[in-house]
Amino acid sequence: MLSPRARLVGDGVENPANARALAEAARMFAVPCTFRDSRGLAEHLPDLSTVDTAALLTGAGPLIAVDNAPGAESVYRAGPVRAGASVVVGNERRGIRPDVLRAAAKTVQIPMPGRGVNTLNVATAAAVALYYLLDAHGRRQARAPRPESHRPAVLLAAPRDHVEAGSSLRSAAAFGWQSVAVDDREKVWFGTPRPIRTEARAAARSHRNPLRVVPAGDAWSPPPGGRVVVCAPDVDGPPCTAPS
Repeated sequence: MLSPRARLVGDGVENPANARALAEAARMFAVPCTFRDSRGLAEHLPDLSTVDTAALLTGAGPLIAVDNAPGAESVYRAGPVRAGASVVVGNERRGIRPDVLRAAAKTVQIPMPGRGVNTLNVATAAAVALYYLLDAHGRRQARAPRPESHRPAVLLAAPRDHVEAGSSLRSAAAFGWQSVAVDDREKVWFGTPRPIRTEARAAARSHRNPLRVVPAGDAWSPPPGGRVVVCAPDVDGPPCTAPS
């Protein structure tokens, strides 16, 4: 059963793949997902759930805008949302439209410590925002003065989609990683045909992404002395949103 606590709203999203990913992010947190469709998204997704402008701006619950607009506060410090809130994420290039920003009870942003890349894929941003705004993990946050000194090594294991791989690498760079290993057994990143390579590098924002992408085969192993955490939708383990 979907929680009445909040809903996720995509404002002007135009990429059908991003819309599907937003719906998946909402399902992770058991909240509904709807769209203010100003970009013809419903032409590609006939079953798209939509909301009109009046219903969005005058709804019973508060609007929480996720956007790096001037004056936005860190999502890591924002309090949990009230019941019935609409958490709004915007268009992939233009962000949230001004009418929502003006009507928002609160605007939050995801601080980006990375060099060169300072934007996340819209579905990634939505998942991070929902995690903190729904208080999924007791509002824990890292407070170390030098977080880069204890970052875990990251292995992207056998990605199947070149655009999703590029988006994941962009996220890693935006959050401050300098190197990521890729087990590319599906051949989506290294040695790919030019059209695939171009799309993948565009998703990664490779023209300003300083991340070092390292090929990892069967010989890859994590740094000595540490533990391995596997994050995947089809492994036998607790959900990452559950308190530990």
